[in-house]
Amino acid sequence: TKCPDCLADGAMRIYTELTKNKDERRYLLHSYTAVFDKKTNKGYNHVTITDEIAERVLKETPALSVRFKKLP
Repeated sequence: TKCPDCLADGAMRIYTELTKNKDERRYLLHSYTAVFDKKTNKGYNHVTITDEIAERVLKETPALSVRFKKLP
C-alpha cells in the first residue's frame, strides 16, 4: 500500500471496535488474567469475553469470580 501507517491504523480501528462497548458490559475481567470456557474449549481475556460467556464460566466454576473486577 502507499500508506506507511495503514497497518497501524487498521490495528487501532480493530482495537477500538473491540473495546468500544467495554463500559456497557456487566462482567469485566481484570486485564492481567483470563478464563477458560470448558464448553467451547477456548480461553478469554478482558477484551474478548462477553457477558454470556462470563455467566456460563461462573456458573461452571464460581471460584473464578475473583478474576473479575466488575460483577452485576
